[in-house]
Amino acid sequence: MPYRKRGAFIIFLLKALLFILPPLIIFFIIWLRSNVVAIEYELGKLQDRRIELIEKRQELLARRAEICSALKVEYVAENRLGLSYPNREKVFFVKVVPSVRPYSARLDSYR
Repeated sequence: MPYRKRGAFIIFLLKALLFILPPLIIFFIIWLRSNVVAIEYELGKLQDRRIELIEKRQELLARRAEICSALKVEYVAENRLGLSYPNREKVFFVKVVPSVRPYSARLDSYR
């Protein structure tokens, strides 16, 4: 008799699992798919943002090149700041003199 009760209990558990397990598996698959879709959506938004940032970087690099170009610097110096190239009479040369070394009391400094 105990074997019948034990067998009946196992059959009851199997029936319960067969009744409960398929909806749980379906729920898990739906939940997993919705998470995958959400991650794909977020990935698409991040890729769009990356493209925007790359375009902005290229624009800023072009603007920096325009600002730092030699002709632009020369134009700003001459027109806005009033600078001009000096003539020969205004140019003088500075003689470069080696700097004085600091005094050292070490004995090995005379080598």
